[in-house]
Amino acid sequence: MLYRYEAYNKDKMMVRGTIEGVSEENAEAMLYQAGFERILRLKAAGKPYDWRKLVLGSPQINKQALLDFTNELGIMITAGLSLQKALGQLEKQATERNLKVIVGKMAADLRAGIPLHQAMAAHPQVFNQTYVSMIESNEKSGTLDDGLHQIAREIKQQVETRARIQQALVQPAIVVALAVVVIFILVSFVLPRLTKVFTQFGSTLPASAQLLVNISDFANAYKFHVLFILIVLIGGTVLLARRPAGKRYLDDFLLKMPLIGQVILWDNTARFSRSASNLLKAGVLLPDAMNIITRGISNTHLRESLADVRSKLVQGQTFSAAINADPVFPKFLTEMIAVGESSGTLENSLSTVADYYEAKTTRKIDRLTGLIEPTLIIVLAAGVGFIAVTMISTIYGMMNQIK
Repeated sequence: MLYRYEAYNKDKMMVRGTIEGVSEENAEAMLYQAGFERILRLKAAGKPYDWRKLVLGSPQINKQALLDFTNELGIMITAGLSLQKALGQLEKQATERNLKVIVGKMAADLRAGIPLHQAMAAHPQVFNQTYVSMIESNEKSGTLDDGLHQIAREIKQQVETRARIQQALVQPAIVVALAVVVIFILVSFVLPRLTKVFTQFGSTLPASAQLLVNISDFANAYKFHVLFILIVLIGGTVLLARRPAGKRYLDDFLLKMPLIGQVILWDNTARFSRSASNLLKAGVLLPDAMNIITRGISNTHLRESLADVRSKLVQGQTFSAAINADPVFPKFLTEMIAVGESSGTLENSLSTVADYYEAKTTRKIDRLTGLIEPTLIIVLAAGVGFIAVTMISTIYGMMNQIK
């Protein structure tokens, strides 16, 4: 089958072309063997459009639903249920429509003789490359239930981290929304009416009240201009972030930020270590594991660093030496990899690193989110207090004029 591709070569130049392969995985492997460092797009040529998918998008399921599916499938297989029966049971009990559709398609593929990992690979929007590769390795080794339990533990960590962040941001978001509404009402409706009454006495407004009036007048006079500028800035930022150069700049900027950059580095280190440990335990060779993991890293800078590490591994360098050559990686990671290489327990060392950085990331996120709420309250209290004092001083000035 013919596949069209877009990929970066060793000179960091984007190349477009076509390649023949028996499957998408085979075509992808041949591209990496040909020396391409990162594949941006790989799609079967001449494939007809799926208008339903074009309009509605590919079926998606959330992380919690994926975690439940993985856990339940692993439990059923551990209990001795055949894979086809387990998928059939999961399809019947699925309450989410997209999940039911995807599991149904996978069950049909299994009945047609397609292995589970290939059935999952047909739904990359749900099962990423790491997930599929672990399933493939465990299928071949006859330890599918162990692989599913390992994947479930990794997904559970991601779900808990995301839930912790969302929970910590809900209350501050409500506070900000209420404060914005209150400030809008005061500045747009209450203050202008007081201003009209106050100016009838021929007196000038206090400086603070005049400042708020000027801001209100400017917002009312140029609201469409301001809205247009905001739309252009947001749209331009989104479009820039989708381009390779723009995304690289944004990723580098985030990675260099004092607090956020540290969290991003720790989180990616934990995910990389956990995925590498699981893939090695599943029997995947280290260069192949690095190839799979690299494609799953969203940060451009870290992804290129891991690609360089893989290239050095292929050239014969040790894992610890390749990691140590790039200063972006934490020293603790390098030391633990060196210990694992010397003792022959690299997968266990990587699992220890993952536990360590997952705990550090969780603590740091808790601290950061714990600081958000009091900081917002102080800032918003200062803004509302300023408006309140301004209005009170204006009212007192009006009363003095009446006297």
